[in-house]
Amino acid sequence: MRKFTLFNFPKDRVYVLLEKTFRQKFFNEAVKVAGSQSALARKLKVSIPMVKNWWRGKNGIFEQAMPLRAIVQIYNIVDSQKFSVNKIQNAVIKYRARRGFSVIKPNLPLVEDERLIRIFFHMAGDGFAGHFGGAKPNYFNKNRMVMKEFIKDLSVFGKKIELNLKENGQRLEFPRVIGHILQYIYQTNFKSREVRMPSHFLKMKRNIILQGIKALMDDEGTVDFNRISLSLENKLFLLDIARLLQTKSPLKNHIWIKKSKTIPTLRIRSRGLEWYYQHIGFTHPRKMRDLEFYLNNKKKKILKIPQIYSEKPAGIKNLISV
Repeated sequence: MRKFTLFNFPKDRVYVLLEKTFRQKFFNEAVKVAGSQSALARKLKVSIPMVKNWWRGKNGIFEQAMPLRAIVQIYNIVDSQKFSVNKIQNAVIKYRARRGFSVIKPNLPLVEDERLIRIFFHMAGDGFAGHFGGAKPNYFNKNRMVMKEFIKDLSVFGKKIELNLKENGQRLEFPRVIGHILQYIYQTNFKSREVRMPSHFLKMKRNIILQGIKALMDDEGTVDFNRISLSLENKLFLLDIARLLQTKSPLKNHIWIKKSKTIPTLRIRSRGLEWYYQHIGFTHPRKMRDLEFYLNNKKKKILKIPQIYSEKPAGIKNLISV
């Protein structure tokens, strides 16, 4: 399970407020090593008043967070044993982007567990992570249970996350800095036609990565009487999902990507639904009920489902027909 320290975050996009006593000791040590406040300001390529504002943690009556870039620069000139990365992380009160909501009492290092994986796939589905200079990141889902899970998952970043729930609870605005971090650590943007899955997801533990599949299906999946379908305009990302299911499940003989002139569709056929139900499922209650209804009727032999598709040999070349 990977962990991301504060220093793994985008250094020009994250602004940090350190605890007062630690912050002032940190700056005092840096001034001592540099020789003066003016010398330190020159090293950091900022004005002397800015250095003073960072030392105080205020600009007049307003809070003054400092860019992570400056913290890293100071770390590189002070005694790293007295001011280790771990000690710096423990002194972080909050962090944010240049503007907007904050992550308060953050969890550092950031752990790549099932919560972070679900957030990634939600952003790839019904989310918008924002652009580095653009709009607020947000997540949209009409289902309250799915939205509630997403909000709970944001706790992977910290004990308190500033949020704004809008449109009768169907759209959530969350800190812009989270969008910056996700784009940076996963080296992708979350535009619907451009997002790609990191290759290391193929090597993650199955129980964790399948939670990501569940999150994406909660957003974009549909349940019919004999199959689950996932339609995405992003053909390459759909192929990523197909490879993930090939690697992490026995569904490779039961999935197929339908050839389409419009939107490519991945389908999990009837014979794979029992395994999907037991190991992935849905948080979305209606989709889960629909899946249970089909499986229960199948077991009772009330429905006789025709075999619509012929079996195709396993393997990504034979699996893909788009």
